[in-house]
Amino acid sequence: MKERHEKLRMMMVTALFAAIIGILAQITIPLPLVPITGQTLAVGLAATILGSRYGTSSVLLYLFIGAAGVPVFAEMSGGLAKIFGPTGGYLLSYIPTVYITGLILKKPVSQSQWLSLQIQSG
Repeated sequence: MKERHEKLRMMMVTALFAAIIGILAQITIPLPLVPITGQTLAVGLAATILGSRYGTSSVLLYLFIGAAGVPVFAEMSGGLAKIFGPTGGYLLSYIPTVYITGLILKKPVSQSQWLSLQIQSG
């Protein structure tokens, strides 16, 4: 029973992060062709807080909602045209980004690895 509640809680948090990505997408720094948006911050937060599995699920949910036509992408836009347009590769790159970032952050660094990193950089 407890496992079932935990799974439901994580599904709700995943949906919440999909909404957060959509909200932060509306914060835009306009540049020619591809704007800089708050999506990048939201994807990084999803990877950091949710990890690779649920973070990737939240990004996939966000992309599916946007592809369905809900205006969650930058500048209140949505639809398949955005995914296949000039910013589509950027949107699709969120999937491997959140997955790989989540994997990297999950892996603990041992003290000997940390010391060797410090010696190499110092």
